[in-house]
Amino acid sequence: ARPRAPPPPATLLATGAQALRGALAPSGKLRDVAALLSAIEASLVPLLSSFGPSMAFAAQNDARNVRKVRAAASAAAAAPDTASLQDGVDRLLSHEVASGCHKPAEKSAVLADPSAAIGLTWLSRSLRFICMWMEGVCAGGAPVDAAAA
Repeated sequence: ARPRAPPPPATLLATGAQALRGALAPSGKLRDVAALLSAIEASLVPLLSSFGPSMAFAAQNDARNVRKVRAAASAAAAAPDTASLQDGVDRLLSHEVASGCHKPAEKSAVLADPSAAIGLTWLSRSLRFICMWMEGVCAGGAPVDAAAA
């Protein structure tokens, strides 16, 4: 039998991709908010920071939004219905709606800031931006051009 090749070295990108896969169900639906937040903290924020000043603001925003979601989950876990990060997004956001922290309006609602809803909204936007940016870089574009696309 041929000896197996050693595994590739762990990189922030590979570690992050593996962690993000662990946060998603096979259907692609987020199943573990805590795993998502840990993946963002452990790999995505350091990865963005490694690109220097051009991505430092995005890294700081993502770190701040992770803290918002964790704080909201801690507050929810202390409530009688005990929603937590392990309960998933639906339960956590339902707890926020029931608490009355978000303000409904006739034309559009206003999300409380800080809250899990606003933190997850911005993290979702950030993840979409980063995916588009990385796809542009992988397609051969310069990082600045990919970010502007």
